[in-house]
Amino acid sequence: LNGLNGNSTSPSAIAGTCNQCGDKKGVLPYIFPTQNGKKEFCSEPCLSGYRNAQKGIHTLNIQVMTKT
Repeated sequence: LNGLNGNSTSPSAIAGTCNQCGDKKGVLPYIFPTQNGKKEFCSEPCLSGYRNAQKGIHTLNIQVMTKT
């Protein structure tokens, strides 16, 4: 595939879809290299979420209700 300037671009760069949240963005500034290429993300939280999932770390947010 050729970009507007004639350079070869990947399909994910054209689509601009975050690999974590699925939001479509024009620019995905966060890149995680993989054995099969790369994964692109729109934000640090999305990149961190992907990395944590890959490590098998699942965070659980617990809200503690306090009595008043």
